[in-house]
Amino acid sequence: AHEVWSLRETHTGWAPGERFEYSNVGYKALGLVLEAVTGRRWWESVREGVMVPIGMGDADVIITNETRNRLAVGHTSPFDDRPWLPRHGWTPAAWFESATADGTICATAEELARYARLLLTRGRAEDALGGEDQ
Repeated sequence: AHEVWSLRETHTGWAPGERFEYSNVGYKALGLVLEAVTGRRWWESVREGVMVPIGMGDADVIITNETRNRLAVGHTSPFDDRPWLPRHGWTPAAWFESATADGTICATAEELARYARLLLTRGRAEDALGGEDQ
């Protein structure tokens, strides 16, 4: 919530609807709004309203220590004081738990394909199943 609160001093640079740019903090804000409106954790609403209808009900919605052994190891630059260059190589990223709404859903390739179909069909959950479970 503190990170989202800091947005009050941020200028977007364009009017709403004029452009799109991904923002982790924006998705965190969306999760907090969803919780305030529904009175439930954001991931409960997302699981019930989006993931289950398109066959992603078994995906992990938040990153926890219990899910760690099923996830790929992330990698990052070994340096935090300079831009990454190919000669630097990679190092395993630090592990962390997260329950914010900015990219914590852990899913299989098949589940992600269902989500991609949902986006491509402009939100029609019945089309996101791709005929597999209909």
